[in-house]
Amino acid sequence: MTAKTSHTDTTDSAKRPAKKTTKKIIKKAPNSGASTAATPKRTTPPTSKAPTRTATGTTRLEMRIAPQDKELIERAARASRVTISAFVLQVTRQAAEDVLRRDQVTVVPPDFYEAMIASLEAPAERNEPLAEAARRSREVLTKK
Repeated sequence: MTAKTSHTDTTDSAKRPAKKTTKKIIKKAPNSGASTAATPKRTTPPTSKAPTRTATGTTRLEMRIAPQDKELIERAARASRVTISAFVLQVTRQAAEDVLRRDQVTVVPPDFYEAMIASLEAPAERNEPLAEAARRSREVLTKK
């Protein structure tokens, strides 16, 4: 059995804006006479929820932003003459590509680069301890 109750603040309602109505859902616990209060279901999905797939094969990405940030994005989208979704996708994609590109490129000072190239172009020096270790490794592998 489920009972719904609600309450509103009705005192001086003409002077103050109306407060939100809250609902409390009470469920009867199974096999007992006690009631337990259940929290109402969320009407908006949590932000950490995985994107949902739509019929067009795209996914949905939702986020909460401050009103002034939304207004700024809307103005920028209008100035770019694109939809808000297209604008957000365009700048977000570009920022993501920039981050990944920076992650894949190593920038070094010119003198370091020149020294590295010179060492790569120089003839190799024989490393006797390494050569001996390789010889022993081949001997161990061929004895099996």
